[in-house]
Amino acid sequence: MMQRIQMIIDGQTRLELATWAREEGRSFSNLAREWLAEKLIEKKRIKKTSKKMSALESMHMMVKAASKFAKYDKGPKNLSRNYDKYIY
Repeated sequence: MMQRIQMIIDGQTRLELATWAREEGRSFSNLAREWLAEKLIEKKRIKKTSKKMSALESMHMMVKAASKFAKYDKGPKNLSRNYDKYIY
């Protein structure tokens, strides 16, 4: 359901929007509604992707990412016991 609202914007913004609407062959209001709707969708998407994760979720993502490199896991099997031998 559409609702009527009023906004106060500066003259330069009003002029640019009016010019853009004229170039597009659309009404000022239609253009402003569409632009606001797109910005809200973008904000929701950004908020959804930047949600805070728990430590468990973060570790799960790291394991999934590391599994892509499993084919490169050809290191020595006794590395944890003989790390001095391999480091020094």
